[in-house]
Amino acid sequence: MKLDRSIVIDRPPSAVFDFVAVNHLKNHPRWDPHMELQQLTEGPLRVGSQYRRRHTRVGAPIEGTMEIVEFEPEQSMGARILDHTPMGPLEVHSRMTMEPWTGTAAPD
Repeated sequence: MKLDRSIVIDRPPSAVFDFVAVNHLKNHPRWDPHMELQQLTEGPLRVGSQYRRRHTRVGAPIEGTMEIVEFEPEQSMGARILDHTPMGPLEVHSRMTMEPWTGTAAPD
């Protein structure tokens, strides 16, 4: 299954990238208060950075890991997420891209 989602944010792509990617660990609770992240590798977020995940959206907590697999400053970030659910392992590949909006109105 593939899911695409777009949103227009009235900020420069560099500011959005800084908030969402560079400061992902610090800011993640602001858009998902049910997720706890713990950094497992040292240093700033980059390809190879690893995190422990624990979320409590529904039912029993679900734990897993996240590894950054793509990191292009001010442009994109990709992650491989592996959660251990009651129904077995769930692998998700996530990718975010930031680019200037050139239209006159937000997309539908």
